[in-house]
Amino acid sequence: MEEFQATSSRANAIEVSFLNKAKDYERDVLPVFSEEYDVTTSLASPAQVELMGCVDVDQAYNYAKHYLRANKYEVRTGTFEAFTDAIACTIGDVILLQHDVTDWGQGGRVESATGNKVILDREVTFEQGKTYRLMVRNAKTDALESYNVTGVTGRTLTLASNAVIQTDDLYTYGEATKEAKPFRVLSISKSNSEMTRKISCIEYYPELYAGDDGSVPIIDYTTKSDVIKVINLVLLADVKTLKDGTVLCDINGTWQLPRGKVAKNIIVSLQACKPLRSGNSLKY
Repeated sequence: MEEFQATSSRANAIEVSFLNKAKDYERDVLPVFSEEYDVTTSLASPAQVELMGCVDVDQAYNYAKHYLRANKYEVRTGTFEAFTDAIACTIGDVILLQHDVTDWGQGGRVESATGNKVILDREVTFEQGKTYRLMVRNAKTDALESYNVTGVTGRTLTLASNAVIQTDDLYTYGEATKEAKPFRVLSISKSNSEMTRKISCIEYYPELYAGDDGSVPIIDYTTKSDVIKVINLVLLADVKTLKDGTVLCDINGTWQLPRGKVAKNIIVSLQACKPLRSGNSLKY
């Protein structure tokens, strides 16, 4: 069974709370933003995480970045049953899943193989201009061996080189890198039968673990331009009428600075323009 996790409510920022040894182990909060934070259309509420055993700011930063990458990549989960004597994985292992319905390769058993010719138990597809690969599990060693496919005629595959493949070896065939989908095992639990177990897993991406040993980036607070244009400028007019008939108008303004920019001085100038009115809100 294949399921997809909701992504609409996922946080694009995280606030990590930890005891910072650089500040004499005072409670510190480190905000970390995802790579897509700058281009998002709405600012989601950040997630809060407390790291009890963390005392280093780099460790807190790396945890937060890993957390945000997990929000980005871990979307699809899968559940299937297997006989207990056929399970060779444990929790945390990365496994390969093949299934025709989800288009994760085409699988079965090898009927025979001689030289660079392999006969499968079914016909498979082959389109010119695409790179295909045959992955076979060695029945004696359980090792996975991959072979480039140069041509297909019915159930017969022509490999780029000679291969030692045994009859009845399990195989999966498909486009290169798509012949099977990698998943990471989350749990192995009991099923309705004593002979089988239910395996739950989540899709695996190597990018999820990239950059886990980085350091907190140093932010340059110096302005590199004399003028910075603000974004999302909103002016709110507060009109008051005194007892003598005098009308006073206070204008409250809010805006956002572009990411990575710091303003030391704020200059306000009035220009003739046509504002867009929404209630008592003026947007320019």
